[in-house]
Amino acid sequence: MGYPLARKYRPLTLSEVVGQNHITQTLSNIIRSGKIYHAYLFTGPRGIGKTTVARILAKSLNCVKGPTPEPCNSCDVCVEINQGTSMNILEIDGASYTGVDDVREIKDNLQVLPTKGKYRMYIIDEVHMLSISAFNALLKILEEPPLHVIFVLATTEPHKLPSTVISRCLKFTFVPLTDEEIINHLKKISKKEGIQIEDSALKLIAVESEGSMRDALSMLDQVSSFSDGIITQEAVIKCFGILPESKILKIAELAIKGDENLLSEVKELYTGGVDTGKFCSNLLQVIRDALVISMTNDKNLISGTSSYRERIEELTKLASKDRLIMVFDILSAGIESALRSPFTKSMLDVTFMKICSSKENPKPAENRNNSLHPFLRPLLKEYGGTLVNLEKRKK
Repeated sequence: MGYPLARKYRPLTLSEVVGQNHITQTLSNIIRSGKIYHAYLFTGPRGIGKTTVARILAKSLNCVKGPTPEPCNSCDVCVEINQGTSMNILEIDGASYTGVDDVREIKDNLQVLPTKGKYRMYIIDEVHMLSISAFNALLKILEEPPLHVIFVLATTEPHKLPSTVISRCLKFTFVPLTDEEIINHLKKISKKEGIQIEDSALKLIAVESEGSMRDALSMLDQVSSFSDGIITQEAVIKCFGILPESKILKIAELAIKGDENLLSEVKELYTGGVDTGKFCSNLLQVIRDALVISMTNDKNLISGTSSYRERIEELTKLASKDRLIMVFDILSAGIESALRSPFTKSMLDVTFMKICSSKENPKPAENRNNSLHPFLRPLLKEYGGTLVNLEKRKK
């Protein structure tokens, strides 16, 4: 049985980990020095190597040739860890083992010595899911564990962890991979697997994976099964229901203009089965990029191809900064409500209708004078003639 690409090409040594050099170098130096810490905290988005690095660390410390940053991957210890059968490595899902009794069970087993190697490692994934009582029980364990025990806590939401837990660990922040790093890695794997794929298709996969190598490999795996022959950008779009960049830019242009054809364009997306959440995210990104260029006149502050940046620059000429801000505010508020509602499409339609009906910019503060009470109007002449000046004078 063939393994998925994400599993087949999982890194086996620290040198094979892509895009986390600041972490692999630090861990390599720690291993070489022999100053092994008892608890590590790995934070960062999904699919960028937190669990993988934890397993490599376990091999590096327990390998018969270790401790070494480059485990042999051939001894019994390394093979068992790679196969997931090692009795020395206990991987715990924090979302399932959330109670204090689960942590106490860990505490009761701490005195068990490793069957092979020097260390027994507990890898607690999604540790932020633990209950408050479970965290309290974990504190004492993290503070003074036995010398043969190492903890690796992994989480995508470090802000949910108590500061007392964080302070007891060495913290490593994993970062999303760049598009270039993902593309280069996918090219190597495609060559090994005999997969023919266009550069434009690789670029699209890298963008859609949002910095996650695991997601990128899963997408490559799926589209290679979907497509016959050379994998094109169109094949990736069809396989994953991705909205083409040109379509997003067109919808953004209609929204900025307040063109009533906006609703008909959006309706076509619904019938095409496009991911609504992804569409909303991409549309907000385009409006944001247009606003950045409108404010700064610096195309280098946005990411994307040169043609995309030029197209965004053209959008900024269609409306004022105030109009772009208004469109972004209406869109962001409407999308947030729509994605939480069971009537997502209807809510989005109303949001787009608001954008189309709000073509005029808000009136400046000076124009509010006529709404003042007649007794207040004489004061305006004394303090400069406008409500703004009156408010400044009060301060």
